[in-house]
Amino acid sequence: MRLSVALALLAAAANAATIGDWNTCNQSTDTCYSTGWVCCVAPADTASGKTTCRPGGNVCAVQPIANWNTCQKGKDSCASSGWVCCVAPADTASGKATCRPGGNECAAPTIPDWATCNKATDKCSSTNWVCCVAPADTASGKTTCRPGGDQCAQTTAPIPDWATCQKGTDKCASTNWVWCVAPADVGSGKATCRPGGDQCASSTPTPSSGGGSGLARFLSADRFNQLFPSHKDIYTYDNMVKYSTEFEPFANSGNADSDKRELATFLAHTTHETGFLQFATEQYDPNHLPSYYPWVGRGALQLTGDYNYQGFAQAIGQDVKNQYWLVDSKQDLVWRSAFWWWHASGMHRIASQPNQFGLTINTINGGFECGSNPSNPDGQRCRIQYFKNYCQLFGIDPGSNLYC
Repeated sequence: MRLSVALALLAAAANAATIGDWNTCNQSTDTCYSTGWVCCVAPADTASGKTTCRPGGNVCAVQPIANWNTCQKGKDSCASSGWVCCVAPADTASGKATCRPGGNECAAPTIPDWATCNKATDKCSSTNWVCCVAPADTASGKTTCRPGGDQCAQTTAPIPDWATCQKGTDKCASTNWVWCVAPADVGSGKATCRPGGDQCASSTPTPSSGGGSGLARFLSADRFNQLFPSHKDIYTYDNMVKYSTEFEPFANSGNADSDKRELATFLAHTTHETGFLQFATEQYDPNHLPSYYPWVGRGALQLTGDYNYQGFAQAIGQDVKNQYWLVDSKQDLVWRSAFWWWHASGMHRIASQPNQFGLTINTINGGFECGSNPSNPDGQRCRIQYFKNYCQLFGIDPGSNLYC
């Protein structure tokens, strides 16, 4: 009898496995990867009895769900403070609930820039952006978060350079750039924001070498190497300067303090996101893939999420959404992705202003580092310390409102 029990225990041990979070598991033998997670039946799986590795008690009574992911209303809690499991207006017919910002019924969810939205209820992430019908979408009536008026008839905020939009209605970010049809796009008629005349006579992108950037004025190659002595080879100083003005002027307003403040803010966030430029890819556990995989953080500012990869792809004319591995493997893209996001997210406008560093933290990672009980408070503290250090280096006052 004792021998049979011992053999049974050995067999169970042989069959046991460590299971990645959210994956299907065997309640009798498997252990979950993350501490405090258990193999249990989620409320939504009561009928099937399927067991998965999840946070919570033996019956998965309450577990935090990642932002924008499907959840069970009334039972699941969302990862970020102020987010709730609710049915968005667009999902009323299906009744699908997701973790979103807003009230109990997703009355006022915050929608990412350029994403599809509900005009009657949704709020756009960026200031002065609205949920409206772009001229190109008049026939379908599709509404998206965009800069401009109620009907997107004439945008009041500049659109990212190289991005697709409606010729004749939208305004480009850079001076002397126009919405036009490039020679390569004559067949499709696609209009993009490019340098040149009405017909885009010059259709090859020519990134600035620093003419519209204050970066080289305040940060020399020698100082760059002093600040980042162990930087990954893919992060070259020359490319940083070259692509800093591809999408708009950078740290070149003419006000030295404002320009230094923008550069200090940019360096603080890149330092934190990449470990002093030692990483080009987000550090994650392969057994616990992020919900946004494979569009994980890549490049100097860790471009993240399919919608950001899509926006960047449109801006540069390369399919980096489907070829996402290019963003952390090409010397130009690690910087271009960072400066594109800097422009598209509105950081350029915020970072040069005094007493706004806390807002930049909220913009880049507010869901995890900001609020009364953030899941990653150390991230905010590190960014602030880096910012103070760079401000001291450039001889400017870091100001107030450093926390988000």
